[in-house]
This record gives sequence, C-alpha cells and structure tokens, in this order.
Amino acid sequence: MADVEYDVAGGAKRRMEDMGDGTHAELIVNGGCKSAVNSTGTPLVGDGAFIGEWEVSNFEHACVNVISDQEATLYVDFGILKDGVDPDGDIADEDLVITLAAPRTIYAGVPYFRPLVKMPGRAIRVRLVNGSTPQTSLALLTSFGNNLFPASASDDNEMLVTVTERERNALVAFAKQDVAADGHGILIDISDTANFPHDRTGRIDLTATYFQVDRATNSTGSVRLGVITRVDGTSADVTYVQGVRFDKSNEQHIERDRNYSPSQIKLGVVDGVANRVKGVNATGITAINTGASLESPNGAASVVPGVGDVVLSWTRAAANYDFSISAFYHSEASA
Repeated sequence: MADVEYDVAGGAKRRMEDMGDGTHAELIVNGGCKSAVNSTGTPLVGDGAFIGEWEVSNFEHACVNVISDQEATLYVDFGILKDGVDPDGDIADEDLVITLAAPRTIYAGVPYFRPLVKMPGRAIRVRLVNGSTPQTSLALLTSFGNNLFPASASDDNEMLVTVTERERNALVAFAKQDVAADGHGILIDISDTANFPHDRTGRIDLTATYFQVDRATNSTGSVRLGVITRVDGTSADVTYVQGVRFDKSNEQHIERDRNYSPSQIKLGVVDGVANRVKGVNATGITAINTGASLESPNGAASVVPGVGDVVLSWTRAAANYDFSISAFYHSEASA
C-alpha cells in the first residue's frame, strides 16, 4: 500500500502520496477522499470475504455505503497504533490495539449507509463477509472526510437518523366504542405492507403513541399495546410495553400522549423474545391464534395474527367504555 499521510492546512486536506520512486506528490482534497483499499465492486463467492487494508489519517469521519444482492455481514474495524507509530509503513493487525469490530447485517437488496466518527489518527479497516449464496452484484464504498455530520446531530448521530425515520413514518389509528367484554386486535400487521404502509418487515418502531379512554365513573378496565413474540393455531405470547389502567371514579377522560423522538420503541422479535424492549410478558393467550382473524384498523376479523405484529388487548371489569389508540410508526429490515 502506498505511504499516505494527511494533515489539515487552511481547512483543506493535504494528502502526501508516496509515488514509489522516492518522491511524493501533494494532492489537495477539499471534500475528503474515497478509500480505494476499503472499497470494492467485486461480488463475493459463497462464504467469501472482502478484507480491506488498515488506514490511518487525520480525517475526523468515515462513511460506508454498501448494497449486495445477498445477505452479508459488514464489519468496520477500528484500532490504535501501538506506541502511536507505524513501524514499517504497512499496517498489520500486530501493529494495532484493535478497539472495535462492530458487525452489521446487510440484507439482500437493501442499501446501507452509515457515517462514523473515525477520529484523527485512529486506524480503520472495512470487511464484508458474504453468506452461503454467491453474490452476483456488490457495491461497497468507503470514504473519509470532515464535518460530515449536520450541526443538529448529537454525538451518536441520533438526530440524523431520526430525521430520516421521521420522513418514513406512517400514522395508524384504532378505536372501539361501548366496550362490553375483553378482547384483542391488531394495530399493525408487520407482514402486510399494503394495508399498513411500511416498506420493511424486520420489525416495527413506534415513534409516538396516543391513548384516549372515555368512561363512566364506575368503569374499570385496561388497554394495552404490545408485540406478538410467538403464535400458533392454539395460543400466542405477547410482550406488552404500554398501557392504560383505569379505576378512579374522578378520571372519566384519560389521555396518554407519548413522543419518543429522537428514539423509538423498537418492537423486534428474535427466537420468540422481544430483543429490544423489556416489558410484561403474557404467555398462552388462547384468544390470539392463527386460526382466528382479529379486528384491526381495516375492519372486523381482518388480520391473521403473526410474530412481530403490534397487538392491542383490552379488558372490561365493570361498566362499558370507549377507547382509541393512534401511533406514528415505521419499519426496519432487521429485528
């Protein structure tokens, strides 16, 4: 690899590149640069891997953009040079204290883009490990630069991510009048991207929720929201994450308005467990099963419940009541 050094001069980036004959060429790069050794367009064989080369620069940030026609795992490795120096101009693993090697699943046909805080002087390398199916197309681009985050971004880039997700949000609402018995319904069907607008089926994220209950002074009951973690032809398990319980005689109109921005309630399910929330788990609910369609915003008996669906459950202990629930939500490709 060519000996490349970076510094900052007058706000521009000066790159000194070893030309291989004892001379150096000075290149001024105002907007950053592409990493040739950590970028590739060559598809990988089954279980194959692209392993980039370690690079050290004074650029503050790195960006990685990748799309593949097969599922793969992306690693962005960071390291610190031992004693702060590179002994021979060719950085190897033994020259570094590797501080982070974070994996990220890349789903087939789903583009992934991420700006990262690299820090001046910290080494970086990109790796991509393919799954068992050979790729027929791959584009992996790594670039370096400064000031890649907008001024409104927080240190962990949460605001930048949230702006993107906010633009993808959809609104869903469900209401029942004169509730006279316990029941269940589906607020969002994760598998139905047509009737419940979203574009990915890995998990549902809730950005904001609104609960409203109108009741008589003697009405008692509850309305809860959760995610189905297991379901078959006889019963289901649900993790409940929100709810309203009412039994006070002087509280006839109840509102619960929650905005979770810049974060969200992430309702992912992996191996029968809600992997991103810790809620109240209810098991063996026989009224929720794949043999009986539940009501939803699309009407009575309109959704066959499935894992990852956002579910509503209501109880009625005394006197009837009305309730409504609305939510802003979007979907993600992975649980």
